[in-house]
Amino acid sequence: LGMIRQSAKVLLGVFGGLLLLLLATIGLGYFLNDRAEHKATEFCANIVIASKLTEAVERANGMGIRHYPNQDRQGEVFMFPGWIFNWAECHVESLEGIVHNKWVTEARD
Repeated sequence: LGMIRQSAKVLLGVFGGLLLLLLATIGLGYFLNDRAEHKATEFCANIVIASKLTEAVERANGMGIRHYPNQDRQGEVFMFPGWIFNWAECHVESLEGIVHNKWVTEARD
């Protein structure tokens, strides 16, 4: 009976430890994704409509933010890493280099 109790305590401890690890991992993922979305939103909010797109690109370069031209090359996508393969992105569209639209998305790959 004593050996069964001891084995049960060990199994309960292992199960509890794994459960705590899982909860911590989920919590970290939510925190990192929320932080990425906050940073993308903040960066996007500081881009002024009717400003030059090059100003946002220069600011991103100075801050070490990854970015790339959008598909039609009429804007830029600024990337903010979240948990593992998740990204929050600030999308900026421009006409002839002048910002006319911007929005934030969360990309999951």
